Amino acid sequence: MVDPTEIKEITQFKNYITKTRHAARVKEQEIDQSFFDDTFKITHLENLANISDQRKKEFEIRYGFVTEMANGYTEQLIASIPKVYVEPKEIKGKITNERKDGATRVAKLFNHWAYKEGKQSHNPFKQTFKYVAFTRGEAWIYVPHRPELAMWDKRKMKMDWRETYPDIVPVHFIYYDPLVVYHEPVEDIEGKPRRVVCFYKRMSADIHASYPLWKKYDTDNPGREVDFWLYADDSVIYAEAEDEPLFRDMKGELVNGDGRRENLYKVCPFAHVYSGWGTNTQSKAPEDLIMTRTKMIRGRVQEDCSMGIDLSHNMHTKAWPTR
Repeated sequence: MVDPTEIKEITQFKNYITKTRHAARVKEQEIDQSFFDDTFKITHLENLANISDQRKKEFEIRYGFVTEMANGYTEQLIASIPKVYVEPKEIKGKITNERKDGATRVAKLFNHWAYKEGKQSHNPFKQTFKYVAFTRGEAWIYVPHRPELAMWDKRKMKMDWRETYPDIVPVHFIYYDPLVVYHEPVEDIEGKPRRVVCFYKRMSADIHASYPLWKKYDTDNPGREVDFWLYADDSVIYAEAEDEPLFRDMKGELVNGDGRRENLYKVCPFAHVYSGWGTNTQSKAPEDLIMTRTKMIRGRVQEDCSMGIDLSHNMHTKAWPTR
């Protein structure tokens, strides 16, 4: 049974949460990213008088401190493939052999998943740590099931899916950049988000690969970027690309008539974590909840660059003006 939440209500929530509620939070994260990329504005250099922009660039000094700090700590603290340990639960103060065997099997499965994730070209464990500690102050994971397993017909295929996919992880772990993920912190229950929106520019070919029945795909321009957004709560999952609903059935018709797909798991398929350095105010302002090591030292990084610029400027224009 699909939740009665209408498309109009979902769209209104998406517009509010992306344009108003999280505007300040996104701005803070973009500033942190500029420090990581070493592209932040050096106020002292910008305010130098009687010097052309080209001349200012000649005196510009950057140290790459935030990038070095983030990558250095990440390499020291985060393993490329972390180990998962599961402790067996006690029953009346005792741990039975069955509980030990169960914990061993669960740990073996999770370590297999961790190995598969860690072997990706871009390590998600290290990237998530950098998101939380240095550039975003939070991290998100989207966990949808694999459609090839959800649609597996054992009678038709005449075999169990494990025979065809013996090494498969039954779900996708999608590590969205927090810059494109939005939710209402007030609605969180014990840290678990109730409604989540992902909104960003997505390449047409990528959308078509995931949603082959998308009608606005232009085969002559597969690299075209369009607005894509995904909404999920405990009851409904909905997606749009360029104002067209994306969830269709095998006949090409919109699911449930309007594109809203029932969430069979009855739980929002997103996991979320904050760095823990932010402030949990009564209003739960998103910009207060996120906090990074980068934000704590922005002023120091700018001052270090300014001092280096001052020294360079004085040395090359005053002490040795002919250089």
